[in-house]
Amino acid sequence: MTPEEIRAFLGHGTRTAKLATSGPDGQPHVMPVWFALDGEDLMFTTWGESAKGRNLRRDSRAAVVVDE
Repeated sequence: MTPEEIRAFLGHGTRTAKLATSGPDGQPHVMPVWFALDGEDLMFTTWGESAKGRNLRRDSRAAVVVDE
């Protein structure tokens, strides 16, 4: 997809995403998130003490899959 196609896809309607982070033992932790596109940034919120919040503070690497 071109950058324009990506922005159009992410900005169209209400979509959910799956956010994958890495737990302390290296196991994947995948949770659904609502998101919004803010310019080039994909924005979502989470509680600071949630598993994904703790995982992201420890290791900022993550993967996101957006549902069609």
